[in-house]
Amino acid sequence: MSYPLSDSDKEEANQLRRIANGELNDEEAEAILTKLFPLRSVLYTQEDTEYVLSQVYCLLPAEIDKVMLAFPTQYHFIDYQED
Repeated sequence: MSYPLSDSDKEEANQLRRIANGELNDEEAEAILTKLFPLRSVLYTQEDTEYVLSQVYCLLPAEIDKVMLAFPTQYHFIDYQED
């Protein structure tokens, strides 16, 4: 299923790609991620988040992995927690 991106979706996708490319520092990346995936409104699972990144924002698997690693630890994405 393909989701047509609005202008704001395209900007958000660009921000996510900047995270994946390492262009933003940790604080900037966390601010973007917590804005796009707020914990107060929805409890995102790892699978939900990966789905949104791939289907809504059209990120590639390698980009998804890098973005997932940038999420703050309170998201509890077990496969992406650093040891």
